[in-house]
Amino acid sequence: MPVHDLHSATSARGEALDFLTMEFLRGETLGAHLCRTGPLPPDEVLALLTQLAGGLDAAHLEGVVHRDFKASNVLLTERGTAGGGAGVRAVITDFGIARLDRPEMRDATQATVGAIGTPDYMAPEQVRGEPVGPAADIYALGSSCSSCSPAGNLSRTCR
Repeated sequence: MPVHDLHSATSARGEALDFLTMEFLRGETLGAHLCRTGPLPPDEVLALLTQLAGGLDAAHLEGVVHRDFKASNVLLTERGTAGGGAGVRAVITDFGIARLDRPEMRDATQATVGAIGTPDYMAPEQVRGEPVGPAADIYALGSSCSSCSPAGNLSRTCR
């Protein structure tokens, strides 16, 4: 998802505020979609898995670990003609607890005490409160996508 612009402003109290604007997306979360429609056919699960793995790979190549990947943090929206034709576009959202996974940043970005994330989707090392890397996101991707299939369990997603 492209960042359209970076902004700086000053609050009424004189504090510096930095923020960004991004593309506005209409759609529903993968979690809401699954709760509404039930499990997906295998070909749709594969198509989503391909897009989501690509999105996580792009984040990981930039050194970003999401740390809270789950179906409710994936937005499903229609592809425009500029987005590669018709169909569903899966967009990973909510990077609110994401951290940089770069050697020079590890001390500063992993200062969180204890486990952080959604326990049902967390990798074992994340549950233990240990530092996590891209593998934790891949674990959560597998856990999320397994819930999408007819053989999966939607109880974690549809509470």
